[in-house]
Amino acid sequence: MCRVLEVTVSGFQSWRRRPLSLQRLEDEELKNTIQSIYDDHKGRYGAPRIQAELAATGRRHSTKRIARLMGDLGLYGKTRRRFVKTTVSDNARPAAENTLARNCPVSAVACWAADSVDFTPSGHRNQSAPSSLMGLTVGFLRLGRGQTEVVTY
Repeated sequence: MCRVLEVTVSGFQSWRRRPLSLQRLEDEELKNTIQSIYDDHKGRYGAPRIQAELAATGRRHSTKRIARLMGDLGLYGKTRRRFVKTTVSDNARPAAENTLARNCPVSAVACWAADSVDFTPSGHRNQSAPSSLMGLTVGFLRLGRGQTEVVTY
């Protein structure tokens, strides 16, 4: 194997006998912590949430490092379900007729105008409501608070 890897036998043996680095030892301890947080939250937490949990306890690690260690452990956060389209398009049935594009018959009132009032309900933002609707050839019709009489001039 040393010949294939093009290393000396003594170099290979020296590498095998070396103790784990400090980074590796920290990673092993961190893997245990990640596994316990993952299990506590029923597998719902991914790397960003686990990183936030660790930061809350005072252990600061990058999200990429936690993602790498989670990958080593075979852990991944649950993803949300995709949006499922429930409307079934039936092209065999005709579409509904367009009621907005129809020609409306002309009535006696050829022109209408409207007025609006701004008011502020307690604890809400300004709102606008129609206060009167005016037929310019007839007069105007008051809408609001039960008044429906037509006033002519």
